[in-house]
Amino acid sequence: MGKREWKFEHLICDQADGEVFKRQCAALEANIPGLKKGKLYQDVDGSDYQIYTLKGAEIEVGNDTYLDHVTVLSDVDLLPYFQQPNPAAPRKQVNRNGAARSARVR
Repeated sequence: MGKREWKFEHLICDQADGEVFKRQCAALEANIPGLKKGKLYQDVDGSDYQIYTLKGAEIEVGNDTYLDHVTVLSDVDLLPYFQQPNPAAPRKQVNRNGAARSARVR
């Protein structure tokens, strides 16, 4: 939105895309406990900026039609919330009968 220094900058899509923007917002909301949704800003050029806070840190998801990209700008590291689990760690699987079982991927 405005010029400022962010600790973390993530390019989500190299083109402005309203659906990607919505999916990114939904992913943050679903995967980050304690995330607080703030105001949605809409620019005259069609850009959208959704503001969030997490433990006092600001997060901005932007669908910037002028710069033509979707980004996540943040003062807190968000990658730990989205990293893939260790493939050697036990995970829950469902067999053909629908019963859950724990399995270790080899």
